[in-house]
Amino acid sequence: MNYLKREIDSILKEWIEKRRGESIVNKVLLIMGLRQVGKTESIRNALDRFVPEGAYNRIDIDFERDPSLSDAFDGFLSPKDVLQKISIVPA
Repeated sequence: MNYLKREIDSILKEWIEKRRGESIVNKVLLIMGLRQVGKTESIRNALDRFVPEGAYNRIDIDFERDPSLSDAFDGFLSPKDVLQKISIVPA
């Protein structure tokens, strides 16, 4: 399947390039938007194109598939808090 370019692609590329030379491990990137517009596909494409293989770990959180995960995001949380909360959620 061919990849459809999106506006977010340049934003993701810039986000990744700003962090070149530093580890993007333990960096949290929260993408919010309408359903079915290609958010996940855009992130996967950017990681495949701009980040060396093995240089990152990705966790996809799907609130529609598992609504209980949304509890981890209640209130204002730092990225560290979010990572801590989702690390204890059973897979």
